[in-house]
Parts: sequence; C-alpha cells; structure tokens
Amino acid sequence: MVISKMKGSEMGSKGQSMIISSVLLILLVVIVTFIIIGFVVPFVKNQLSGTDCFAAVDKVKIINSAKYSCYNSSKGGEMNVQIRISDDDIISGFSIELGGASTNSYEIKDGTSDSDVKMFGGNYDDLLEIPGKNEERTYVINSSVIPESVRVYPRLEDGRSCESAQEVNKIISCE
Repeated sequence: MVISKMKGSEMGSKGQSMIISSVLLILLVVIVTFIIIGFVVPFVKNQLSGTDCFAAVDKVKIINSAKYSCYNSSKGGEMNVQIRISDDDIISGFSIELGGASTNSYEIKDGTSDSDVKMFGGNYDDLLEIPGKNEERTYVINSSVIPESVRVYPRLEDGRSCESAQEVNKIISCE
C-alpha cells in the first residue's frame, strides 16, 4: 500500500482555486442579472405605460342628449357633441371623430383653435377649452353631412392618443 504525501502548499492551492471559482461564479451571476434587468425593466415599463389608456377611456364620455349631442342641419350643417370628463388628472385633451363615408378627426386641446370646431355659443376663432373634472362642454363641428357615428379618443398628458374610444352610432337631429 502506497501512501502519497501531500505538501502543505498543494492543499492550499486547491482551497484557493475553489474560492476563486466560487467568487467568479457569483460575479458571473451578478453581471448576468444586471444585463437581464437592463433589458427587462425598460420592456416592462413600455408595456405598462399602455395601461394608462385603459383608465383614460372611461374618463372621457360623449353625453348623448337631444339638445347638446345632435346634428343641426338648419345652420348649414353643424354637429354638436357634448363631452364629459370625470377625471382630468391624466387627460390633456381628446380627439372627436365624425365617421361615415368619409371620416374627419378634430383634436381638442386647451387654448387651441380650429376653423371647423367652436365652443357651443362661441365663434370658430375662439380658443377651445376642455372640461375640468366632472364637467361637460359642448363642441360644435362644421359638417355638411350627418355622420354615421361619433367617437371620442382621449389624449394623455404625455401626448399619446389612446386607440380605444367611446362611440355613439345613433345621431339625432337638434330640431
């Protein structure tokens, strides 16, 4: 039976190599974790930012009333649309879309004007206002034909327009 003798320096180098390999494995795991976080966190933030539209869609509504959301053919063709905003914290404006054979979209923001949109009782040159929290405003849109539908698309504070909309398909006459 042959017994080999190990010197003290040989045992120490095996112990040191195991410690170094453990430290290198831990370092590798930390580096890979930071690389993954660098890609995953921005991706998740981008995906979650789209959820703001889900909250905004229910906050902007068309009030379908015979007096304030109707088509007035006697004044050369004007579509009245009454909009209510129930929470203005995330909403900077909205777009109103009149649909039919041709679709026209009108962007409504505070302090802007549009030659085809005016506030109810105002002039086409006046600045537009969006409703405040739990308020309603009526917008008059110059339209020569009665639209088949009216849609409203919220615009968020960061300027993005939401794809989801509230829609009214039954357009009544103001008269």
